[in-house]
Amino acid sequence: MQVHENKIVDLKACIKQRTVKQQRKQNGQYRCTMSGNRLAGFCEILIYDNMHNTAEVFQLYFSTKGLTEHRYLDAEEVQLWDKNKNDTVHITYRQALILLGDAVRQSYKYQRRVKWLQIYDSIHVQRVWQKEYYDYNSCSLDWLLDLQDTVQFITIYLAAIANKDAVLLYDLTASTMKQNISREVYAYSWNHVLEDFNIFNYEIVHVEHDLEENCWDLYVVLCGKYGERNLLSVDVCVKLIVENGRLYLLNEMVMDANHVSGY
Repeated sequence: MQVHENKIVDLKACIKQRTVKQQRKQNGQYRCTMSGNRLAGFCEILIYDNMHNTAEVFQLYFSTKGLTEHRYLDAEEVQLWDKNKNDTVHITYRQALILLGDAVRQSYKYQRRVKWLQIYDSIHVQRVWQKEYYDYNSCSLDWLLDLQDTVQFITIYLAAIANKDAVLLYDLTASTMKQNISREVYAYSWNHVLEDFNIFNYEIVHVEHDLEENCWDLYVVLCGKYGERNLLSVDVCVKLIVENGRLYLLNEMVMDANHVSGY
């Protein structure tokens, strides 16, 4: 008499295991390189397919422009691209898709052209709309955000506001501020009182450090243009906190705006 065991298969676990294996295989298939400064709002990524010896390069703006250029390269063009870039760093395929997915969504959000999606036949662009490759719940730029200097943080924070780079602002935010909103909802609903203020320069005029809470209150004066003819000085208080050895945004408040001059 043969005894048969009843086996219960966890479908979700099997799908997850298969996805992990597929991602590992793809990480070995693709060699990815980034050029430019993502935190300043622009970069290019090159994705080289080791299996087929082909490559694609994407020009990405993390502003209202989004993905602005996509080209297929042959081996000689890949060497030329590498030679002309002096700031390249190697990244994983997953990191490349996070960058690409963020920029593609900027294009989709601000350009609002349905036909735009039909222009790009790249498999990588197609993948950033699939949850197994790009999932707002697990995507972040933490691998770029080793911020420990307050001046550097404020520079990146203000650039993100100017660029309308909502996902970067979300990833700069402290964990306690993210509890009630997801990255996706934040990105598509984001707006800011300073988003149309063209900042020329800024100065940190006062710093208060709370040793017990390990946080800083930075009082910053912004100078810039609002509208066509108005020059303004805006006072802002930005509260930063240390989490896991890095600075994150805990709170922000625009306190006062003064008219400088009209022209």
